[in-house]
Amino acid sequence: MINSELLEIDIAQAKALAADRERRWEERYGERETPQWTGHVNASLADLAAAWEPGSALDLGAGEGGDALWLAGRGWEVRAVDISATALERGRAAAKERGIEGITWEQGDLVAWQAPRTYDLVNAQFLQDWEAFPREQVLRRAMGAVARGGRLVVVSHASMTPRTPHADGEVGRHGPGHHAMPTLADELATLGLPDHGWVVETAEVRAREVVRDGEAWDLGDNVVVARRLG
Repeated sequence: MINSELLEIDIAQAKALAADRERRWEERYGERETPQWTGHVNASLADLAAAWEPGSALDLGAGEGGDALWLAGRGWEVRAVDISATALERGRAAAKERGIEGITWEQGDLVAWQAPRTYDLVNAQFLQDWEAFPREQVLRRAMGAVARGGRLVVVSHASMTPRTPHADGEVGRHGPGHHAMPTLADELATLGLPDHGWVVETAEVRAREVVRDGEAWDLGDNVVVARRLG
């Protein structure tokens, strides 16, 4: 009976955390009526995938669909998953406006969401939250969604602008939570790629310029591409 009660408590806590995550991201996207992000593909994905043969793709944390739209526009069949219904609706609207087909939009909390199949490309861009988020669990599950011969692309913030708020509200220094930036070594350790069955095609920090309110910064992104051997 005690084990059963403890299990019920764990389930209730997990549901509460999931509801809170969804609420926070809905509030984030609902802050403005216009798109939260640029709507463009992430530069690292465009550079990497431009030469890859189109196939099936899973876009994790798809947001408003910049990457999914770019991939589908180049012949990929895409499943775009995000926790925010508002973000996904904006993605659908953009696809309709541009006449882009081949995208399945699916609302899901990546902490619990399970891929229904494997894909030639699994895309995980900036899966970083400003509050507790089991990122390692999500990324390792993403590895299982990569088909043989397919690729996993993981891109994360290695640095942020000096104006970015710290997780506790301060500005100008990094700390726990969303703004504890991983190193490239951290990312490889998080994935824990086995010695056999996978090959790392790319592992580097790429520079990216960010302009906000007339100010520009050169930031770094960790970029990892791992291919599952056939």
